This record gives sequence, C-alpha cells and structure tokens, in this order.
Amino acid sequence: MTGTIAAIVAAVSYGTNPLWAHYLYAEGVSTHSMLAGRFVLAALALGAWSAATSHPLRVGRRDLGPLAALGCLFGASALGLFSSFRHMDSGLACTLLFVYPVMVAILMAAFARERAGWRIWAALAVALPGVALLTRPGGGAVFSWTGFWLVMWSSATYAVYMVIVNVSRAGRLPATTLSFWSFVFCAVFVALHGLAVGTPPALPPTGGAWFHLAGLALVPTIGSLVAMAIAIARIGSTPTALLGSLEPVTAVVIGATLFGEPFTTRYAVGIGLVLLAVSGVATRK
Repeated sequence: MTGTIAAIVAAVSYGTNPLWAHYLYAEGVSTHSMLAGRFVLAALALGAWSAATSHPLRVGRRDLGPLAALGCLFGASALGLFSSFRHMDSGLACTLLFVYPVMVAILMAAFARERAGWRIWAALAVALPGVALLTRPGGGAVFSWTGFWLVMWSSATYAVYMVIVNVSRAGRLPATTLSFWSFVFCAVFVALHGLAVGTPPALPPTGGAWFHLAGLALVPTIGSLVAMAIAIARIGSTPTALLGSLEPVTAVVIGATLFGEPFTTRYAVGIGLVLLAVSGVATRK
C-alpha cells in the first residue's frame, strides 16, 4: 500500500509541472534557466535536509556512472516536455507523455524479464483508449507536430530512466540519495545543453519568478522523484508507471481551470478511463 500511495503522490505532483512553467514563461524565464534552476534548488534543498537529519548522501564510485546516466535521462526528458509547452496546450502535452508506461512495460519485459500480470495489461488496455480520447484535440485545443515529437522524446527518456532505476545499483540507494544525485547531474546536463545551443541558464529576473522556481523545485521535482523512487522499490517500475496516468489528469485539470484550456466531453470520458485503469492497479495485491 505504501508503494501505491507513493506512486500516486509522484504522479499528481509531477502533473503540476505546467502550473509552474506557465508562470515562469510569463516572467520571461527560458527553458534552460527554468530547468537548471529547478534542479539546483532541489539539490540544495535535499542537501540541507540531509545535513540537518544526518542522512548520508555519499555514494561509491561504482554508483556514479548509473547516477550520471539517470541525471542525463531525466534532464533530457524535462527539456522535451517543457519545450513542448511552447507549442501545444500543456494538458495535451502531459497527456501525450503517458505513452511512457507502455514503453516501460515493453522494456522491462524485454530486458529485465519482468512478467506483467493480467491486471497490468488490462489496465493498459483501458487506459490507452482514454489517452487516445485526450490526445485528439478538438474544441479549440492547440496541437503541434513539433510539440508531439518533443513529448515522444520526453516519454522515451523517462521510460528508460524508470527502467534503469529498477535494474541498476542506483535503484538500491535510499530514495533521498538517489534523488539528490539525479538532481545534481540533471543540473549539469541542462546547463551544458544550454551552453551548447546558445541559451545558457540565467538567474530569474523577478521575485515572483524565484517563488515559482522554488515551487517547481519542491513539488514536481523533489516530491515527485523521491516518491517515485519509493514506489519503484516497493511495487516495481510497471505499476508505478501505470499509476503515473494521474499525471495527465492533473495537468488537464490545471489547464482547464487555471489557463482556460478546453475541457470537453471527450476529455471527461478520457479521464474516466484513465482513473479506471489506475483503480485496477491500486487494488491489485
């Protein structure tokens, strides 16, 4: 039960990404500045908490390689998703991101020989039509093929991240330690990528931007990754990924209520199917 609750917390908190991104983009903060600041603040916060509680963050040399790979993967996934917000409705982008549970199930079956029970596949069969309904815009929703491929990139790198957490030495580290080093390497990756493409990270220009950046670091970053690491350790990658279907539901609700993005009957039916799939996973033994 602890793993299921952690997976739900991870999904809902990660689904708030559009909320913080919307306000930061309005403040003139670039994608690379936003994400580099996000991961730096998250690492500093976890480091301070660990120092206050005497929780060790030291890792062995053999762990640095997998941790660096995880940081690069999560950083690449974040860049893809946040860049897509500039091309399509944020609720639609986060809904498209949900193809990653299918990728996780396939990768775990192919490389880790994980047997997904009938309930997992039945839940996927219910969830995917729900996602299909959510991904057909209509009603004035904004769709972009550029945004679509950015989200597909984000989904693929996120799926590989979850699989590596499940099968590598890094996945056996305490959740706080794993998250801290992921944030450190994420920040390095995003900063280097920004320098390479000519948009190096810069400090937020206003107090409001700092506030929203802190929210981005706390809720969908620390809250999501720590909870996800706990969930994967307790229930595995595939159930955690499927419970992640609450991410697009959260994003759609935020987009509709706060940003005026369309919320049609198609969206309502799609969300209902996704919630039904989540219930199927949450009630399994």
